[in-house]
Amino acid sequence: MDIMTVCRPGRRSWRFLGMAIVVTFLAGCFVAISNLMSVDSFQEAEAAQNILKQLKKNSILQKGKGAGVANQQEYSARETQGEQGDRKRNSSKTISKLRDDIPVRQNISSKSKFPQPFKDGAHRENENNPNLGPGGEPPDTNAEEDASSWPRPNYNLHTFYYPWYGNPEFDSTYLHWNHELLPHWNKQEAKKWPRGRWKPPGEIGANFYPQLGCYSSRDPAIIEDHMKQLRLAGIGVLSISWYPAGLADDQGKPSDDLIPTYLDTAHKHGLKVAFHSEPYKGRTAKSFLQDVRYIVDSYGAHPAFYRYNRRGRSLPVFYVYDSYLTNASSWAQVFSSDGPLTVRNSKYDGLFLGLYVEAKHKNDIIKGSFDGFYTYFASNGFTYASRWQNWKLLAEFANKRGLLFLPSVGPGYVDTRVRPWNGMNTRQRDGGNYYDRAFRAALEVKPSIITITSFNEWHEGTQIERAVPKKFNNLTYLDYGSQGPNKYLLLTQKWSKTLPGG
Repeated sequence: MDIMTVCRPGRRSWRFLGMAIVVTFLAGCFVAISNLMSVDSFQEAEAAQNILKQLKKNSILQKGKGAGVANQQEYSARETQGEQGDRKRNSSKTISKLRDDIPVRQNISSKSKFPQPFKDGAHRENENNPNLGPGGEPPDTNAEEDASSWPRPNYNLHTFYYPWYGNPEFDSTYLHWNHELLPHWNKQEAKKWPRGRWKPPGEIGANFYPQLGCYSSRDPAIIEDHMKQLRLAGIGVLSISWYPAGLADDQGKPSDDLIPTYLDTAHKHGLKVAFHSEPYKGRTAKSFLQDVRYIVDSYGAHPAFYRYNRRGRSLPVFYVYDSYLTNASSWAQVFSSDGPLTVRNSKYDGLFLGLYVEAKHKNDIIKGSFDGFYTYFASNGFTYASRWQNWKLLAEFANKRGLLFLPSVGPGYVDTRVRPWNGMNTRQRDGGNYYDRAFRAALEVKPSIITITSFNEWHEGTQIERAVPKKFNNLTYLDYGSQGPNKYLLLTQKWSKTLPGG
């Protein structure tokens, strides 16, 4: 056909030509929009710095979390009554009463005012991992605005959580944000370093600054926000730092009365709560047994109370911090099936996890009849068990003994705002690369559960909670870089999907 025939200026020809132009234009728009939608909205930036210090071998340092308690009277496993009213109205009240002054708490019913968000209960061991490895990039930073895009909670991914922070609005004073500078254990060395306390809100006992400011752990709005952050990260279980009713560490106040609120809010968001027993003064295997009875009787019926399905049984999980401070033969009285105080095959049976620090602690785990162990520390090489290269040996030891091995990963470590003399154990975050390497090392040994140190241990710089840039006088706080406050929540979300159960 002659081209002049097509272009002849007739009415019908113009109509077809116009339709063709419109169709071509619309098709071009469709292709352009499709291309835009296919662009990855989150690019994982590589930090320019590579200043990870040489690992310090065999350097053992006590955390000192349990150095003191609010009161030291013998614990008698009394149940306390839940105070479900206005937390803010009661915030100025002192709760450091003796346990004997606390009324009996009614057992929490398994019937909750919140609907069960997921059919999954406790997770199941030995699930196949369909996608081992990094597996794709994290989602857009704005993903937290749309909860429908968040991953399902991975109940095989636990994080250590601290409910010990306070501020004047809710607690009459600052708690933990004003952490004291801890002295070096060597008196001569201690003289070289400053002492005193930090003065919030400008100065806090942390090298990073929280997006939520100097919050109180008993503020319901903060608890709600934290549960949303945990959901965004794909974490399924928070292992909450726990002291018996009426007790606390020497920087805070008792917080057992907050547990019902944490359980209710966790359940609302499909999360589970385990308990991390702190080494309060006078803790023995016998007093710990009383603690277990108290926890199970008070909270065991709540749908957010975490249980782990192992060998045909669904059992609560108890992390026992500094377990090696108690003689292994004493633990065996409670954990051994033939021990005089045994919990085995009873209402109070559980999975009891000891802290593995030094190489010799494997004997404590065996003789104490623990069900497994975790490593806690986020500083690679800080202890024998926290050294990533040793995890293969620890996993082999656990597998031969039928024990659970829970390696602990973390985004980095820096505690020089509370231990100014401890710079040798600082581990730089390296733009997220340190965290990635820790997860890879953990996944290589195929654990049933991975633990994260931590969600909000700000004093040691292991938190993945949102942090923001801040300057105060001559002090500049560390932050998460150009990817913003959600960086480590989103990195955790990525790794959550690679662990069985994610």
